[in-house]
Amino acid sequence: MRNLSRVLWGTILILLGMVIAVNSLGIAHINIFFRGWWTLFFIVPSLLNLLSGKDVKDSIMWLLIGIALLLAAQDFISFRLILKLIVPFIIIFIGVSIILDGVFDNNVKKKVSDAKVQDLESIVGMFADEKRVIDYEFKGAVVDTAFGHVLLDIRDAKIKDEATIKISSIFGGVDLLVPDDVEVKVKANKVFGGVENLVKSSNRKGEKDKRAKTIYVEAFAMFGGIDIK
Repeated sequence: MRNLSRVLWGTILILLGMVIAVNSLGIAHINIFFRGWWTLFFIVPSLLNLLSGKDVKDSIMWLLIGIALLLAAQDFISFRLILKLIVPFIIIFIGVSIILDGVFDNNVKKKVSDAKVQDLESIVGMFADEKRVIDYEFKGAVVDTAFGHVLLDIRDAKIKDEATIKISSIFGGVDLLVPDDVEVKVKANKVFGGVENLVKSSNRKGEKDKRAKTIYVEAFAMFGGIDIK
């Protein structure tokens, strides 16, 4: 899918270059700045994300907004109508997303919910930066940040078989650094935020190990970012 995205972007740039060349040589006059051309900055990235399977829910929302703005620019609907409906549309879309995430449960959420509270580290970063390095026995953590940043480093932690981590990031950021011999399973819920799992396999050294430990992460990001690496 990444190659497809590159091909599409490359094709768009090639076509744009050809149009500019044709216009410059006087062969034809093609107006690339049609009414509402700026809506492509919403539509094209959203389509590419959908094709790559990345941030599907957010991409659908921005695609619908981009199409609505394009229709308004082409006088099919009014901008006044869009301004009246865009805020309730976003709120309804977020609500539907939250409900669907709750209905379609999965193993990750169950693992995190079943974790014993007394076994979990509590890490809070409110309006400040918080760094926590763990090199002792680790069973899990609850990480909350708002308008701040949390760095949780468990690369040297002693994990028996598995651990659970629940992360909430609102207008903030969280970096989770994990050991090499773990598999990370993530359940993400995002509202204008991002959750990136950079741990692609159970063993980043290239050798499969069925005994690899597992870390279950339930992540919520609202206008914030969470990186797992």
